[in-house]
Amino acid sequence: MVGGLNINWWQWSVETPPVGWFLLDFAVFTGILCYYVRQPLARAMAERHRRIKQALADAEGVFTQAKSLADENRARLSQVEQEMKDLLERGRQTGATDGDQLVAEAKTFADRLHKDAEAIALAEENRARARLRIEAARKALAQAQTLIQESLSGEQQNELLEKAIAELEQSAAAATGQKAKGPARTRQDNAGGAP
Repeated sequence: MVGGLNINWWQWSVETPPVGWFLLDFAVFTGILCYYVRQPLARAMAERHRRIKQALADAEGVFTQAKSLADENRARLSQVEQEMKDLLERGRQTGATDGDQLVAEAKTFADRLHKDAEAIALAEENRARARLRIEAARKALAQAQTLIQESLSGEQQNELLEKAIAELEQSAAAATGQKAKGPARTRQDNAGGAP
């Protein structure tokens, strides 16, 4: 008895459960669990660590590539600016008339370069949008097909197929210059005994 409470530690009784056996059972279970789960859990954590480390290394590589491309583009831009300055200086040296011509050429070159860069960026953006539209259309068609298949009964599907076949026959006959002799007979007409 502890502090007025009657705690049954080891005796099996219907009125009071043996707390000592429960604690011992829990300790054994925890020990077995730790023994068998420790190594797989450690392997899983090590593998997760490796994957995260690899992802970070890949991301750093991509970042380095992007940075080098940005630096290269900056260098090209500074080179273009330098070429433009050179053209302007040569224009000043050759005189007013030649100078005006060279300034115009430099501006045209810079504008063309700028337009080319914008055109390339716009084309890439349009390609990305087209890919997104195609993917969205595929997904929408797949969902629509699923919804239609789930919502139409077999009889409704057969009616739609027969109607589509009849329309195709009529359009084929019209395309070849023949007149359709009337709508194609459906299965319902055949079942109703129509001639």
